[in-house]
Amino acid sequence: MLASRLRYRGNASSAIVLLLMATLLTSGMLVGKVKADPTQIRVQPATTQAILNKDYIVYIEVTNVADLYGWQFDLDYNKTVLDLTSASIDAGGLNTPTNTFASLTDEANGHLSWAVVTRYPTVTGITYAGHAIFEIHFTTIETGTSALHLYETLLSDSQARAISHTAVDGSITVGVPEVESSNSTGDTVNQFKPDDKVYAKGNRLSPSSSYKIYIVKDYTAWTKGTTTLDDLDIIEGPIDATTNTTGHIVGQPIEIWDRAEPGDYDIFADCQSAGTTGTYDTYDAIDNLDVSNAGFFVIPEYALGTILALAMCFAAVGIFWKFKRRNHSQYEIRANYGKGS
Repeated sequence: MLASRLRYRGNASSAIVLLLMATLLTSGMLVGKVKADPTQIRVQPATTQAILNKDYIVYIEVTNVADLYGWQFDLDYNKTVLDLTSASIDAGGLNTPTNTFASLTDEANGHLSWAVVTRYPTVTGITYAGHAIFEIHFTTIETGTSALHLYETLLSDSQARAISHTAVDGSITVGVPEVESSNSTGDTVNQFKPDDKVYAKGNRLSPSSSYKIYIVKDYTAWTKGTTTLDDLDIIEGPIDATTNTTGHIVGQPIEIWDRAEPGDYDIFADCQSAGTTGTYDTYDAIDNLDVSNAGFFVIPEYALGTILALAMCFAAVGIFWKFKRRNHSQYEIRANYGKGS
């Protein structure tokens, strides 16, 4: 009986071992089919839509990494679009203490280079799904797009082995400031009638800034850094306006003309808080290309009279032809009636 029990237990143990092995193999096969997310060093956010004269923060982030012990990167940016104001290491990206081996900010060429490693007595790296390792502050100084290009990147583990990864670039796009003619509800309007009220609204203007807004006769030679108020035939203005933190005119739309007169016009929003006042520059906005190369158009009174006269003429012609067709039909009826009799 004992031998029989031992044999049974032996068989049961073997069965359990085989079951465990099968489970492990199956698990291994299943795990093998699931691909782990690749390790990345990347710019975050990847894309930023920006306005002029405002501060923005981007991060260098590492994702899906195990045993990270040190890192290195170089980054290039467009210095004509972005002004670098600060750069710093983010806490928590590596175990401490650390040594910084490179810390270069070359603003003249739009370049950053940084390298940091964990040091003794800490001998283990850090593991995480995602964490910022570096923080960069920019101020936008010109419209356009700046690529944020990462290269010469290196991630290392605690055994001084390179960690395979991909580098992902980013970008910041600075939109052109806008001012538009509108009605009292903020709908864009490019054609007005005499004596209409004209309103203005703005977008992507310099934030938290003062502006003076002018209505000028249509001007065809707008040139940044060259066109001044002396070149313009001012019809209305200056109208004082301020912008909020998002670059919109406070209280927009705002009234800029209480009784429109016939003609072609542009709108000039001259920033008083940045750039050169009285001169059309990067921080200013113009509305000059919506209708026949003008910002907006006021229909002349004679044109309204002509349109009305034409409408009345067409109406009279329509009535005439309707009357003529009716008489013609009555004539045919009489003629046919006469033939029948």
